[in-house]
Amino acid sequence: MTSDFPVILDACVLFQAAVRDTLLRLSEQRLFLCRWSDDIIQEVVRTLTSKLNVSAEKARRLVSEMEENFPDAYVPKGYQVLIPSMTNHEKDRHVLAAAVKGGCELIVTYNQRHFPAESLSPLDLYTRTPDNFFDGPLPVQPGEGGSRSS
Repeated sequence: MTSDFPVILDACVLFQAAVRDTLLRLSEQRLFLCRWSDDIIQEVVRTLTSKLNVSAEKARRLVSEMEENFPDAYVPKGYQVLIPSMTNHEKDRHVLAAAVKGGCELIVTYNQRHFPAESLSPLDLYTRTPDNFFDGPLPVQPGEGGSRSS
């Protein structure tokens, strides 16, 4: 069984071990296709090593295991050219560009305020926090999940 539901996992959900492991296990079961970009992985490594005091070796090992177990998760190169056209929060434009390039329908993030509905609606994208990722169907109107915090 293969899912056809591609989902971008923002860095903020990947550097928390319990959340990351839960999401990756669910993706491994093909409930959705996890996606990330080079920029997202670099942000994860930077946060792990500089803010969470994880050794560089452990961070590299984590990324290596993610790459080994999810070889198709990387969004194809070329999403960077879309970054200037994204209208969401400047720090997360790379995430939105990767979601578009990766054909994703959803961004799982804790930073929903960085993805307002007016930035998501034209792209037919939504956001959900990890807590409400599996609460039910996506909103009827694109982008509606962009500012919800539930």
